[in-house]
Amino acid sequence: MVLHEAEEGLLGKYSFGSGVLAKTFCKRCGVNLTNSGIDMSEDELAALSDDHRYRWNRMTRQVNGLNLRVINGIDIKDIKEPTRQDVGRNWPPLYVYP
Repeated sequence: MVLHEAEEGLLGKYSFGSGVLAKTFCKRCGVNLTNSGIDMSEDELAALSDDHRYRWNRMTRQVNGLNLRVINGIDIKDIKEPTRQDVGRNWPPLYVYP
């Protein structure tokens, strides 16, 4: 995925908790753009717990969340409500559409 900045320096990135995942955001308005894994060396990955390594692997190789609300021309009301699939279980979405 490639993010484009209207002006240089407007994209920020932060991580929290375990530090293996990050969020990108607009520094001007604060809206979240993506969720992704943090770049890590092989040694850093080896030092992670199995759970954190699984999360990192999933977010960097299998999933890269994108906030569709920031894309011109997309109406989220036209998109089928997602289901969450994790470890073979279907969970209801964490977000409830207003």
